[in-house]
Amino acid sequence: MVDFNIENFSNALGSRQAFQKASHFQVTGCGLGADQAMMIKAATFPASTIGFIEVPFRGRKIKIPGDRTFAEWQISVYQDGDNQTRETFIEWSNEFEQHEKMGAKDPEKICTWTIDVLDSKLEVVTDGTIELVGCFPIEIGPLDFSYESVDTILQFDVSIGYDYWTSEGTKK
Repeated sequence: MVDFNIENFSNALGSRQAFQKASHFQVTGCGLGADQAMMIKAATFPASTIGFIEVPFRGRKIKIPGDRTFAEWQISVYQDGDNQTRETFIEWSNEFEQHEKMGAKDPEKICTWTIDVLDSKLEVVTDGTIELVGCFPIEIGPLDFSYESVDTILQFDVSIGYDYWTSEGTKK
């Protein structure tokens, strides 16, 4: 049995580079300039789920792997003072369906977004890039104004649909 105590754990960390910090990331995508990319407060690495098919046999069920599905991608965005970041998302969604008229769809605006994991020097980790392919906005969340909110920056959430994601591990 391994004696895994705090000292062994600390030694295993070595130079403390064994873990990635949740705050070391950057998100880039179509329509976002460098300043707007910095406005993204949080992003998730979306789930990938393999469904299954249950086949009954003599009172038992055998599970057979089914199709892979991908959860919607959620990001939280800071609201900038001149409302440009939110307007960028609204303009992007208008490429597919406008408020005023139906049928305004531009498939060329479907694009790839990336989430880059950054190391302690804030450089992109070689195997840390995640690509989300076929992205388009599903929902641009509300802005919540309140007199009770103090010492907070206004933010909103965006749900993005996509076809699939890849990472360095899935490309091998």
